[in-house]
Amino acid sequence: MTRKLASITKPFGLIACLLLAAIAAFPQSQATTGNIEGRVTDPNGAAVPTVTITATNQETGLSKSTNADESGDFRIIFLPPGKYRVTTSGAQGFAGADFSNVTVTVGGKTPLDIQLKVGGTTTMVDVAAEGQIVETTRTSVSSTVNERAIQNLPVNGRNFLDFATLTPGVVRDPTRAGDLAVGGQKTTLSLASHLAAPAPGRLISFRKSRCRSFK
Repeated sequence: MTRKLASITKPFGLIACLLLAAIAAFPQSQATTGNIEGRVTDPNGAAVPTVTITATNQETGLSKSTNADESGDFRIIFLPPGKYRVTTSGAQGFAGADFSNVTVTVGGKTPLDIQLKVGGTTTMVDVAAEGQIVETTRTSVSSTVNERAIQNLPVNGRNFLDFATLTPGVVRDPTRAGDLAVGGQKTTLSLASHLAAPAPGRLISFRKSRCRSFK
């Protein structure tokens, strides 16, 4: 009886472990990746559903695709930070769209509304040349330190927290080692979900070559 019960409960235990691992990985993925999201419409502003939208990292070649829903909305999630080429396909009667230099940042939601033209050739858009995309849905104040800045800016003691002080209003707390002060208010920094806790009295260090973006 005991063996039979163990054989029945074992698969459930395995499923529970997998679910817990997935739940733990979800916020960590959000903290190291970003999204591209928007809406696909025709020249009159009506939704164009079932269009396939593909985002391809211009440096690594990583590619992810999704389909617009019935309202024309789409989301491409968990994209590593970098510049992406976003293309459309599968829209019958419409020309394709091709957006280059769409920037994805850590924890960011890059808005990209796509208006398709009827027939004709593919519409090419250089997002960098058009101007920086503003994320209007975010209410918090934040800044992103890109890979170029990480590789070129000097870091005192290889402590990644020095990058946080590049955000206006953020300084190292002089009264508490290893903490930050934001707008004159003390903060509590929690790294338990992403980094192993350092030994007492030691600062957390990192390899600049392995850090592509910081937020």
